[in-house]
Amino acid sequence: MDLYDNLLHGRLPPEIGSLANLELMDMAVNSLEGPIPPELGQLARLESVHLLGNSLSGPIPPEITRLVSLRSIDLAGNELEGPIPSGIGNLKRLENLWLYSNNISGPLPREIGNLAALEHLSVSDNPRMAGRLPRSLMQLHKLRLLRIEGTGLCAPPDREFRQWVSDLPSFEGSYCSTSFTEGLNNQIFTVDQPIDTLVLPESFLGSSLTYFLSPALPAGLLFDPDSRILSGIPVRAGPTAPYTYTASEPGGNSEQLIFTIEVVPAVEFEHDIDIADLCLRLGQPMNSVSLLRASGGKRPITYFLNPELPAGLVFDSTLFTLSGIPTAATEGPQPFWYHAIGANGSRDSLRFIINVPRSASAQDGTVPESFKMHGNYPNPFTESTRLVFDLPWPAVVRVEVMDLAGRRVITLPPREIDAGWARDIKISGPALPSGVYLYRLKATSPEHSTTDVGRFVRIR
Repeated sequence: MDLYDNLLHGRLPPEIGSLANLELMDMAVNSLEGPIPPELGQLARLESVHLLGNSLSGPIPPEITRLVSLRSIDLAGNELEGPIPSGIGNLKRLENLWLYSNNISGPLPREIGNLAALEHLSVSDNPRMAGRLPRSLMQLHKLRLLRIEGTGLCAPPDREFRQWVSDLPSFEGSYCSTSFTEGLNNQIFTVDQPIDTLVLPESFLGSSLTYFLSPALPAGLLFDPDSRILSGIPVRAGPTAPYTYTASEPGGNSEQLIFTIEVVPAVEFEHDIDIADLCLRLGQPMNSVSLLRASGGKRPITYFLNPELPAGLVFDSTLFTLSGIPTAATEGPQPFWYHAIGANGSRDSLRFIINVPRSASAQDGTVPESFKMHGNYPNPFTESTRLVFDLPWPAVVRVEVMDLAGRRVITLPPREIDAGWARDIKISGPALPSGVYLYRLKATSPEHSTTDVGRFVRIR
């Protein structure tokens, strides 16, 4: 079918897929528009598709990659968009692939390296294409022309790929500014907290590469040049500092990436200053309460409360105030947590109680009918955590902490605690290694005794 330069217009009809014996389809330099019909993929004997110089739009249909007899595809000078289908690697007989002057996006798929017969490849003037050329292109020993100018594509600058490109009779394009497989973001770490394992990017500068970082890393951090892994636990805060990551080959050539490392203190409230528990009256304006600001961390620090506040109460995270008129009662005293989270992910929390009784008598000092353990918060914790419980009678409360092997690691002195809602006992654990621990709380009085067991997680 040779309909070159015939002033054709309109859409390609899907019925074209019924031309089972079609071997050549040339409709170049016309005014065709709309998408390429996927039914084109039914033409198993098709060897050449020439649709150059039309106004075709939409994606390249993946069905076209079923046409294993194709030797030439020319879709240049249209308005095609989207990525090149990865199934393009199925077209083992393909010799010519012309896709220039479209709106195609994304990288050049590595599957193109499977096109052993390919001689000409042009994707130039597709400004939305970007990324490194796949190294699989070096498998194309018959390739004579490669054009990537006018795109965001670039050729890896290492010696091996440069040599391959220089052997091509025709290459139009540019080299990437670095041989590294990817960039390296600036890093923010937190004192006394293990960093997420960070694998630094590989370089294709050459063979037998040596990797190193300079200057010396902050105390507690380690770099393994064999695995390119940066890990560890920073032990003290420090200002933002530049670091140079270098890949060097024996011949003296080297490539570098520059990034910064900053070590900041953990976000932390002053835990010796608690938020006072609140007992509020239904329908009565509460006195505005100013909440604490945290220290440390990487700005900005985000503050929020959970769970959801009783209806009518509002937390203003810009003024750090809790205010409002409670319009619904709580089911007894309820624990709430005030959180601060830094931009580096470090966080800390404070616990307090809000009670909005249903009646005035409930505000006059009634006590719980039974013992109830609310668990501990925060959990996991870094420095300290609090066990929270309702106590129906005055008691002597004892707390022990054990590791998972049953060994006692903390024993708190006995405390005499009055009956009441949401009583709490603080457990400080700065000396505990990171891990899972069990706690046992026993409350006894002359007439009553109860024991509760739970678990918490200590992180550093």
